[in-house]
Amino acid sequence: MKILIYNNSPQIGDNIRLFNLINTLNSSIHNCDLWYLGSDDYDLFSGPLKAYNLCIHRMPQSTHPGGYNLSPWRLYFRKGKSKYPKTPFDLVINMGSDLKESLMVRQIPTKFYYSAATCFIFCSRYRYYRKHKTDPTIIVKNIEKMLNLSIPIKPYNIRKIDSTLYKEAKRLLPGDRYIGFAVTKASVTRKKWPLERFINIANEVSFRGYNPVFLIERKHQATIDRIKKEVPNAVFPELDSSMACPALVTALTTRLLAAVSLNCGIMHMMGLANIPMVVLFGKTDPKKFAPRIDQIQILDSKALHNTDNIESISENEVMYALDQLRAKPEDAPTSKEAVTTRQ
Repeated sequence: MKILIYNNSPQIGDNIRLFNLINTLNSSIHNCDLWYLGSDDYDLFSGPLKAYNLCIHRMPQSTHPGGYNLSPWRLYFRKGKSKYPKTPFDLVINMGSDLKESLMVRQIPTKFYYSAATCFIFCSRYRYYRKHKTDPTIIVKNIEKMLNLSIPIKPYNIRKIDSTLYKEAKRLLPGDRYIGFAVTKASVTRKKWPLERFINIANEVSFRGYNPVFLIERKHQATIDRIKKEVPNAVFPELDSSMACPALVTALTTRLLAAVSLNCGIMHMMGLANIPMVVLFGKTDPKKFAPRIDQIQILDSKALHNTDNIESISENEVMYALDQLRAKPEDAPTSKEAVTTRQ
């Protein structure tokens, strides 16, 4: 079965969220030939995400619809004007929810088309589909209904990552009692949780006997310099490795007891490792973006303080949430400490 996933987001985190869907389709559909197409030529799966070893091919950008036209695609084939491949797809999955985008992607020749836009009205077959916010599990169940096919869910397994990256992670973080921090995000327009609060929490966990680990790229040199100055024992493992990549971040995360993160690409890299996490949300929706892991404390300013200003989340709230995720029973805070932290 030839399947195309259309995803117009070039962000690494948004594409990591597709891992479970990609792995399920490849593992559960017989003779699956999986392709993807985005809004530009940037090939994440052969570039930054290559070390995750996912089986998916990039569709040539020349096949991108580029606009939307309500004329039947067959007329384009007959007139010799089509820029699509001669062999249509068996299934096209549009990950977007925009009406115009769905009309555009619907032009790609396919036997079946799936899109959650406008209450699924563009889907090839009408069914009682479950609404979702790009939830891979629900998408697969909806596609099962469309195709009348059983597709067992098979989440991505980080054991697909090359063993050399795990060896590198152990070299960089040879000890234990590490607490991770992800403090940067790609969007410069959205408010961030203040860096000084991350620094204060890092110093607090250091005082309690943990090692604060900052997962941060070299390009954020000013941020790195400030943290080094104010958190004397902070560890920056990616700076000491020539193998730095998203998959290395996931491998490093397996060395952590827990982590605190903004809603960012690194959060998704860390989430693949399924470690306990505290994640902070402001304007964005945690139901859509938060990692689906076993132990997670979601601090959403909208739910906690009725505002989308992420800065309304206090240090005490983050520290208390982190206390709830401590991996070892002997590390659990005393009742007096817990009460103090809440205040």
